[in-house]
Amino acid sequence: MGQNNSGHNNDEVVLKNIILKYLPFWYLFPIFIVFALGIAYIFNELSEPVYSIKTTLLISREGAPSPLATENLRPRNRESWQNEQAILQSRTLIETSIENIEGDISYYEIDRILGISNRREIFKDSPFQVRLNKSHPQPFDKNIRIKILSEYSFLLEEINKTIDSEIRTATHFGDTIEGKEYSFMLELVKPYEIEKYKDKVFEFVIHNTQDLIPRYLADLTIEPMGAEYSIVQITFEATNRQRAVDFVSNLTNNYLQQNLAEKYRVAQSTKLFIDNQLAEVSQNLRDTELNLQRFRQRNQVMEVGPVATRLQQELENLDKQKSEEQVKRQYYDLLMEYIRDDRDFSEVFGPSALGIDDPLLNSLLMDLSKLHNERARMLLTTTASTPSVQAIDENIRHSQANLQENIQSLKAAANIMINDYNQRIARIEQRINELPHTERELINLQRLFSLNEANYNFLMEQRAETNIGLASMIPDHSIVDPAHYIGTVS
Repeated sequence: MGQNNSGHNNDEVVLKNIILKYLPFWYLFPIFIVFALGIAYIFNELSEPVYSIKTTLLISREGAPSPLATENLRPRNRESWQNEQAILQSRTLIETSIENIEGDISYYEIDRILGISNRREIFKDSPFQVRLNKSHPQPFDKNIRIKILSEYSFLLEEINKTIDSEIRTATHFGDTIEGKEYSFMLELVKPYEIEKYKDKVFEFVIHNTQDLIPRYLADLTIEPMGAEYSIVQITFEATNRQRAVDFVSNLTNNYLQQNLAEKYRVAQSTKLFIDNQLAEVSQNLRDTELNLQRFRQRNQVMEVGPVATRLQQELENLDKQKSEEQVKRQYYDLLMEYIRDDRDFSEVFGPSALGIDDPLLNSLLMDLSKLHNERARMLLTTTASTPSVQAIDENIRHSQANLQENIQSLKAAANIMINDYNQRIARIEQRINELPHTERELINLQRLFSLNEANYNFLMEQRAETNIGLASMIPDHSIVDPAHYIGTVS
């Protein structure tokens, strides 16, 4: 206990000695404090702030899975979330978004704080804009400084000293500035105010968009909001608040438009198939209608007797059912072409568009479409030789084999139905051949006309439904909260 008290007393003595030693210089303490605060102020003023921008996105409108779902519970949901994340972070989408905001050129205002040069990004607040000649080499990542002299001219100087010396003179707005390594022009986009721009110095930097992509990706964060949500949070950091807002807004809008374009492409494929069928049926309908009119005029007959009418109705019903089976078989042939040519099944329209109600076929097509979409999204960030893509290719081949087997069964069933209809039609035709020649010819013409008319009406109905779908088409995903400022990082 005595040793502890002794040690404590020694510490107090040392502390008193230090205070007595530096006490005569007390007047320096406030000076040091003011100096430190001044240094901190200058450092804060010279440091460019970094702004954080956030938006939230609903990944799917229908039955959306939680991105945090466990592998055991919902493996397909996790794959879906990872696919969407890969799309949002794909080079293609990032590049398009940078180009939309004209992010390949950075604008800065140069001022001085206590004699120290300070550069601040101004983005859309720049009084001028640079128009690049995209087909000409440009001085990437070079600081080009300008001073506005009047509403017509400016003084331009390249800080890195690589541009030809002859352009470091007064140059007019709207004039093309061109040399071996550069070609651009400057436009004054804000009214010139002499007091506002007097002695003001600006800089701009031209970037290679491909070099910007990794930088933007590094500042971009995409993460799920929580285990019970299908909503993801997207945050982005930049040294200009408006640039960050514009980039995030364009990123999410481009993402939605890309999703909508995929759906539109499938709908257009459906419409193209129906239009091709309509072109042939329409011509047949016109021809048979004309032949029927001529026959009636030539033979002075409009209707047939009751027996012939009944036979005609039976024949038309069988022709209609046979035609529907033939349309189905054409659709099956189209699917077989996709398998044979190894085409992308994400562009195939569903069988329900042609009135085909087969749950197994629909399920197989949906699986193949998902696999092709997943493969396309993986290729945004990797190559076809990677094990993950090769695994997808193996799954596609396996699904194609299952689909091919299913289609062969469906085609066989369709052929059986068509053969049955042919036999029943042949029996009725034998009875029709016993009728008088005029009635027999009229029945045949009316039969062809009714068949083509029924086919035409069916296809027109399907086409109208497809057009309605196109007109009312919306993306599967939606923006919950638009891009907004949430704080300053530094």
